[in-house]
Amino acid sequence: MPTPPHRISLLSQDAIGSAEGGGKALPDDRRHHCGEVSFHPPPDWPSTTVFRAQGPSPPGARVSPVLRIGREPVRGATLRVHADKAIVKIGRSVPDFELVESGSLEVAGRPAILMRFRLTQDGRSLEQTLVLVDPLQDPDRCVAVFNASGPPERSAEVREMLDAVLRSVRFRTGAAAHPGVLPASTEPSDTRARGSVPDAPSVPMPGYPVRKS
Repeated sequence: MPTPPHRISLLSQDAIGSAEGGGKALPDDRRHHCGEVSFHPPPDWPSTTVFRAQGPSPPGARVSPVLRIGREPVRGATLRVHADKAIVKIGRSVPDFELVESGSLEVAGRPAILMRFRLTQDGRSLEQTLVLVDPLQDPDRCVAVFNASGPPERSAEVREMLDAVLRSVRFRTGAAAHPGVLPASTEPSDTRARGSVPDAPSVPMPGYPVRKS
């Protein structure tokens, strides 16, 4: 008599639940969604990576823009101290660092700091914009980090994309005033045909591991 196939189960069916809504479902506000996939992350494991996406690029481009959104514990008594420590560390760790812009804004009613800089990494010129959002009443005391990078000639296009993302941000706790808006850019955007190429490298915030592909 053939041996039945071994069945692996990490959890009982009661714990997993069924498509009809049976089982011991966890609260929906804890469910993480990405496309058609959703799941409940491990409880009490703070999430540091929220989202990562690669933008399109014209044929022949060496890199394409990339957007990373994450969370990291606040370092220092204020958001400004946190931002100053971050930019000093970045400036010391990469060649040809140039801080182009630094200022304040609001993102979904929360105070935020914007820093835009240029640098050379892996022999490529890169422009990167960081927006750090104050955690306010966040019980985890985590700064929301919006990190958009790409080649300098596509700066306006990347900033327009980041502006749209910031306008859509909402937080579960804290004030919910008008959304954040990036300062206007006068740099021309690239309107050539777009394809698929490797994404632009970016400098991680302190506490973020360097991702090697």
